Amino acid sequence: MVLSYNNIPRKHFSTMPRKHTEANTYLDLYKLQLEKQRLKCKLQGMEQQTLQLQQRLVEIEGEMGSLQAEVQEAIAAAKGTPDPAAPIPPRPLTFRSAHPRPPASGLPRNQNSPDTFNTIFVEY
Repeated sequence: MVLSYNNIPRKHFSTMPRKHTEANTYLDLYKLQLEKQRLKCKLQGMEQQTLQLQQRLVEIEGEMGSLQAEVQEAIAAAKGTPDPAAPIPPRPLTFRSAHPRPPASGLPRNQNSPDTFNTIFVEY
């Protein structure tokens, strides 16, 4: 099937305003009614989405609270003194070399010394 330029339906726009007739008024009312229905449906969908997002935020806050309580208990058990108001200290980052080089002196080196780091791989 070959489409030609003449077979494509085209809208014709007029630069002149329509005449104010009763039929045009009803047409405008109909268009506004359809727009109102569309916007109401869209608003209902957005309200449902807002409700789902709020529920998920409540779930996340609950999970964060339980995890923070677990961390506080672990810290308290490690210290021996329970202090739930204490902030959680950040863990230090340690990087290990992907390919440790052999020691130059022939003596074994400490694997945690900073001079053994050759390559760092960051995966994300």
